[in-house]
Amino acid sequence: MSKPSVALVSPYNAEFRGESVAVDLGNRNVLFALLIDEEGNSTTGKMWPENLFKDLSSGSERVRNIRRIASHEKLTRELPRFFPAISDSREPMVQYPLLVRFRALDRPESLEAVSPDALDEAFGPGVKLKRIAVQITDEPVTVGIEKRLPWLQEVGRGRSTLIPDPPRRMGDAKPVQLVGPSDFTTELYKR
Repeated sequence: MSKPSVALVSPYNAEFRGESVAVDLGNRNVLFALLIDEEGNSTTGKMWPENLFKDLSSGSERVRNIRRIASHEKLTRELPRFFPAISDSREPMVQYPLLVRFRALDRPESLEAVSPDALDEAFGPGVKLKRIAVQITDEPVTVGIEKRLPWLQEVGRGRSTLIPDPPRRMGDAKPVQLVGPSDFTTELYKR
């Protein structure tokens, strides 16, 4: 399995380019970690440097880390499931990406969310998530998710969601019902 990469425009900017991570579990199916969180929100403002790589942004530590990035040293952090609540009145912020699978890879409407705490229910005994790591890298952005999902661009041109006819009111929809092609890649329509 090749390691997909997501390239940050700047190590201090939440913009990024890339595609979802596909974990091929052989005859058990494929797990996709999308570019949105478990609640369906963009991960760019939460997963990336401002929060996860806090030590990059202060004083001499910031200077050391800029030098490390410039020297192509990779900075890796384990992604916590939740970030702590920012006040007593708020819930902890979801951090993990939305994890999904297709019951049949050739049918976009067969998309379903899978729980990071119960991957064995979706993929069989012994399948569990140990950790998710995020890395700042200068490697080229991987592309090619459409090789696994050849229908992705066509479906995206026909409708905004993979599962047809989501609820009319956004508040009535589950995050998986609103998943679209751009949640798999930022590069699909750039080629």
